[in-house]
Amino acid sequence: MAWANDMGMTMFVFTEVDQIKKKVSFKVPGDLDKETKADLLVTYRVLELEDAEEVLKDFREGNRTEEQILSENILDIEGMMDKDKNKIPFSDDMFQKLMARYYVRKALVDKMLEVFFGKEVLKAKN
Repeated sequence: MAWANDMGMTMFVFTEVDQIKKKVSFKVPGDLDKETKADLLVTYRVLELEDAEEVLKDFREGNRTEEQILSENILDIEGMMDKDKNKIPFSDDMFQKLMARYYVRKALVDKMLEVFFGKEVLKAKN
Protein backbone atom coordinates (compact mmCIF):
# COMPACT_ATOMS: atom_id res chain seq x y z
CA MET A 1 0.00 0.00 0.00
CA ALA A 2 1.30 3.48 -0.77
CA TRP A 3 0.30 7.13 -0.98
CA ALA A 4 1.90 10.29 -2.36
CA ASN A 5 3.17 13.00 0.00
CA ASP A 6 3.28 16.77 -0.73
CA MET A 7 6.75 16.37 -2.30
CA GLY A 8 5.38 13.98 -4.94
CA MET A 9 7.18 11.04 -3.36
CA THR A 10 5.27 7.78 -3.04
CA MET A 11 5.34 6.73 0.60
CA PHE A 12 5.17 3.15 1.80
CA VAL A 13 2.41 2.42 4.29
CA PHE A 14 3.48 -0.58 6.35
CA THR A 15 0.64 -3.00 7.01
CA GLU A 16 0.62 -6.69 7.84
CA VAL A 17 -0.39 -8.81 4.85
CA ASP A 18 -1.09 -12.44 5.62
CA GLN A 19 -2.66 -13.50 2.33
CA ILE A 20 -2.62 -12.45 -1.31
CA LYS A 21 -4.61 -13.40 -4.41
CA LYS A 22 -2.69 -14.26 -7.57
CA LYS A 23 -3.76 -15.29 -11.04
CA VAL A 24 -2.15 -18.62 -11.88
CA SER A 25 -1.97 -19.36 -15.61
CA PHE A 26 -1.14 -22.67 -17.25
CA LYS A 27 -1.73 -24.60 -20.45
CA VAL A 28 -3.97 -27.66 -20.46
CA PRO A 29 -2.59 -30.29 -22.84
CA GLY A 30 -4.89 -31.67 -25.50
CA ASP A 31 -4.93 -33.89 -28.54
CA LEU A 32 -2.35 -33.48 -31.30
CA ASP A 33 -0.15 -31.25 -29.15
CA LYS A 34 -2.84 -28.58 -28.87
CA GLU A 35 -2.97 -26.66 -25.60
CA THR A 36 -5.68 -24.55 -24.02
CA LYS A 37 -4.79 -21.63 -21.76
CA ALA A 38 -6.50 -21.63 -18.36
CA ASP A 39 -6.37 -19.42 -15.26
CA LEU A 40 -7.17 -19.90 -11.61
CA LEU A 41 -7.42 -17.23 -8.91
CA VAL A 42 -5.43 -18.56 -5.96
CA THR A 43 -5.22 -17.12 -2.46
CA TYR A 44 -1.81 -17.84 -0.97
CA ARG A 45 -0.58 -17.40 2.57
CA VAL A 46 2.12 -14.72 2.76
CA LEU A 47 5.12 -15.73 4.87
CA GLU A 48 7.91 -13.69 6.37
CA LEU A 49 11.13 -14.26 4.43
CA GLU A 50 12.70 -16.30 7.24
CA ASP A 51 9.66 -18.60 7.38
CA ALA A 52 9.63 -19.00 3.58
CA GLU A 53 13.31 -19.96 3.62
CA GLU A 54 12.59 -22.54 6.32
CA VAL A 55 9.82 -24.05 4.19
CA LEU A 56 12.19 -24.33 1.24
CA LYS A 57 14.87 -25.88 3.46
CA ASP A 58 12.39 -28.46 4.80
CA PHE A 59 11.48 -29.39 1.22
CA ARG A 60 15.10 -29.71 0.11
CA GLU A 61 15.92 -31.88 3.12
CA GLY A 62 12.92 -34.15 2.47
CA ASN A 63 11.05 -33.16 5.62
CA ARG A 64 7.98 -31.93 3.72
CA THR A 65 6.58 -32.74 0.32
CA GLU A 66 5.61 -30.24 -2.35
CA GLU A 67 1.99 -31.24 -1.83
CA GLN A 68 2.19 -30.63 1.94
CA ILE A 69 3.68 -27.18 1.39
CA LEU A 70 1.04 -26.24 -1.17
CA SER A 71 -1.74 -27.54 1.08
CA GLU A 72 -0.47 -25.43 3.99
CA ASN A 73 -0.05 -22.26 1.94
CA ILE A 74 -2.99 -22.25 -0.48
CA LEU A 75 -6.05 -20.88 1.28
CA ASP A 76 -8.51 -20.83 -1.63
CA ILE A 77 -8.75 -21.46 -5.36
CA GLU A 78 -11.42 -19.87 -7.55
CA GLY A 79 -12.18 -20.25 -11.22
CA MET A 80 -12.89 -23.97 -11.52
CA MET A 81 -15.95 -25.35 -13.27
CA ASP A 82 -17.23 -28.67 -14.51
CA LYS A 83 -18.05 -29.59 -18.12
CA ASP A 84 -21.56 -28.10 -17.68
CA LYS A 85 -19.96 -24.80 -16.61
CA ASN A 86 -21.08 -25.09 -12.97
CA LYS A 87 -18.66 -23.54 -10.50
CA ILE A 88 -16.65 -26.01 -8.46
CA PRO A 89 -15.85 -24.87 -4.92
CA PHE A 90 -12.38 -25.37 -3.49
CA SER A 91 -12.14 -28.43 -1.22
CA ASP A 92 -9.59 -30.99 -0.05
CA ASP A 93 -10.89 -33.41 -2.68
CA MET A 94 -10.50 -30.82 -5.45
CA PHE A 95 -7.03 -29.95 -4.18
CA GLN A 96 -6.01 -33.61 -4.54
CA LYS A 97 -7.41 -33.70 -8.08
CA LEU A 98 -5.44 -30.58 -9.00
CA MET A 99 -2.25 -32.05 -7.53
CA ALA A 100 -2.64 -35.05 -9.85
CA ARG A 101 -2.30 -32.78 -12.90
CA TYR A 102 1.38 -31.90 -13.37
CA TYR A 103 0.65 -28.74 -15.37
CA VAL A 104 -1.55 -27.30 -12.61
CA ARG A 105 0.77 -28.42 -9.83
CA LYS A 106 3.83 -26.83 -11.47
CA ALA A 107 1.97 -23.54 -12.04
CA LEU A 108 0.80 -23.47 -8.39
CA VAL A 109 4.33 -24.14 -7.11
CA ASP A 110 5.91 -21.51 -9.39
CA LYS A 111 3.43 -18.84 -8.27
CA MET A 112 3.85 -19.80 -4.59
CA LEU A 113 7.62 -19.36 -4.88
CA GLU A 114 7.01 -15.98 -6.51
CA VAL A 115 4.80 -15.00 -3.56
CA PHE A 116 7.45 -16.19 -1.09
CA PHE A 117 10.57 -14.79 -2.76
CA GLY A 118 9.54 -12.38 -5.56
CA LYS A 119 9.90 -12.61 -9.33
CA GLU A 120 13.36 -11.06 -9.38
CA VAL A 121 14.85 -13.65 -7.05
CA LEU A 122 13.37 -16.52 -9.06
CA LYS A 123 14.66 -15.11 -12.35
CA ALA A 124 18.14 -14.73 -10.88
CA LYS A 125 18.18 -18.38 -9.75
CA ASN A 126 17.18 -19.69 -13.22
